[in-house]
Amino acid sequence: MENNFDFSIWSPHQESFIADYCHQSYWSRESFLNPEQTQLLLQESLKLEERDALEPASIGKGLGKERNTTIRTDEIYWIDTFQTEATQLVYQIYEGLRLLAKKELYLPLRRFECHFSQYKPGGYYRKHRDRHQVMPSRLLSCVVYLSDMKRVEGGELVLYPEGAEPIVIQPTPGRIIVFDSELEHEVMPCTVHRRSLTGWLRSDLHPGLNI
Repeated sequence: MENNFDFSIWSPHQESFIADYCHQSYWSRESFLNPEQTQLLLQESLKLEERDALEPASIGKGLGKERNTTIRTDEIYWIDTFQTEATQLVYQIYEGLRLLAKKELYLPLRRFECHFSQYKPGGYYRKHRDRHQVMPSRLLSCVVYLSDMKRVEGGELVLYPEGAEPIVIQPTPGRIIVFDSELEHEVMPCTVHRRSLTGWLRSDLHPGLNI
């Protein structure tokens, strides 16, 4: 791993991540973040909501980018700097994953991009793939759940592996899911607010092309 990087958040999970991802193209762990870390990121997300900093998410890219609420209804805030305690933790999560997957899975990962995401009650994201046909630079998708949704239905992430049964991921606080960005997936309609940290590991070197 690169010198001077604090890899402690990933150290307990290296073996299980490599084994599971190589076997099934996804990996998930509950309590990846402890309650204090989860609360730190949740409070950062709530502060952004209070400032009305989240914007309606779009689909497509470039001239074809548009807001389409028949497909997705979430609101997002792209994280471009990592200077606060919360965003430093974000950096540790995604840069650690990038270094781990690059070294152990031999993926040509050059950078990551990420945003805070909020789904209001009734919100959803229909079936889709994160790897775009025109610019297939997203190789890994990674979501960390922040809201306490243990006792409610709705908001599940459902993966649809080709030729296999759907995989349902419950959005419990502190849980992480990493999966191949080519996997079709969807967010089921929510019954309460659903907040998460969502990001992608990419093979290109052009930050700012958020799609």
